[in-house]
Amino acid sequence: MVSIDSIEARAREMLRSKELDKMEVYYLVETLFTELGEAIGSKQSKEAAKRGAWNVELLDDAVDSIVDALGGSYAVLDLWESAWELRVGNGDAAATLEKLINVIDLVRRKRIGKGARPRNSRRR
Repeated sequence: MVSIDSIEARAREMLRSKELDKMEVYYLVETLFTELGEAIGSKQSKEAAKRGAWNVELLDDAVDSIVDALGGSYAVLDLWESAWELRVGNGDAAATLEKLINVIDLVRRKRIGKGARPRNSRRR
């Protein structure tokens, strides 16, 4: 399991890069959604565990579960749409990374997922 802290760190590192690989950004978003799906115990994560892998259909359904867990946040849907645009060859990789970081901030505020603690809090 990957922590959202490491996903955020990778996103920030990629933003500093001169060239962004659209598929690498897509896969980072995919990783975030699979981790969040598992963190909330979505039925899609259980199905992926049975199958041994996630697929696009499961991810798409998991996004809906994540939206529900985050109180109906449009930011999650917007990130998924931006990531999909990258996958089909269009889209703005830097803007997608910014959206990813915003969703991670939202996740921290809602406190779901591994590593989902407020940025300035101490571990006890």
